[in-house]
Amino acid sequence: MLRYILVISLVILNSLTAEAQTVIQCDTLFRRLQVYKSTISDVITVMGIPDSKEEIATEMFAHLSGGGDRYKRTVTAYYANYTKEGIQFEIDQETKQLTKIVFQPNAFVMTAKGIQPTKSNFADVIQAYGLIDLNKSTNTPPNIQGWVTGRGTDNKRYYTLLCYWGITFVSYGRWNMAEGFSSKQVDEIWLVGYGTAPAASEATRAARHRCN
Repeated sequence: MLRYILVISLVILNSLTAEAQTVIQCDTLFRRLQVYKSTISDVITVMGIPDSKEEIATEMFAHLSGGGDRYKRTVTAYYANYTKEGIQFEIDQETKQLTKIVFQPNAFVMTAKGIQPTKSNFADVIQAYGLIDLNKSTNTPPNIQGWVTGRGTDNKRYYTLLCYWGITFVSYGRWNMAEGFSSKQVDEIWLVGYGTAPAASEATRAARHRCN
């Protein structure tokens, strides 16, 4: 009886590992979905109806010379969230195209070069994808940078982004150059589709972070 339990356990483990190893094909294709080539209709066909949607917006604050303030909020895109799978699909508000895929910590995925959320660190990424030039003056990949979201002291969230062409590895928390970054955990993986962005709206491209 114990032998049969062990055999069944090994079969299940092998099937899960195989699934993880084949999820992100060539670091561009996830279940037939590809950034800047698929639409929200394609996402729903493959994934089903999203659990929720989360707006992505730009905000403008201005103090008018004649007195008073002006505030403008423009929705440029939204996330279609699949909580159980740990995946978010960023959808352009105008074109309805898929503009980014976010694999969160609980996503059961692996890149083409073996990197997994919460299982790998930045040292693993650099070994697989190549070295980063810390002295480079431009923001073109490959590079590493800090990123912050939110306004006000209490609402800010800090990230460290390790950016390569088409794919970004994200670690939660600030990046301190003096402390190094090799040991930082990969918390999220983003497919960002470098070089294929012209179809997205100008507003969405302007609103997205510097890595893409």
